[in-house]
Amino acid sequence: MPGFIAETGRQEGPTRLISSEAHAPSDGVQFIADLPEYRMRGILWTHGFTGWVVYASVDRAMPINELELAAALHARDATIPAKP
Repeated sequence: MPGFIAETGRQEGPTRLISSEAHAPSDGVQFIADLPEYRMRGILWTHGFTGWVVYASVDRAMPINELELAAALHARDATIPAKP
């Protein structure tokens, strides 16, 4: 998680991890992070030095459309990464 947050910060600008916890159904880490423009709700998986992230983001400057966010989170949770 620290490497992902650092790299996201390098590419997108200051990134702050809000929360993270084990995501037992997928054996990954579920997290929420604030980027300069977006709030990202993701699941991170790693294998050695390789990682995968599936996420749903909302524009921090706009009101949240709860139905759209729920659909995006459902799609995120249904995604299975192609890991080795």
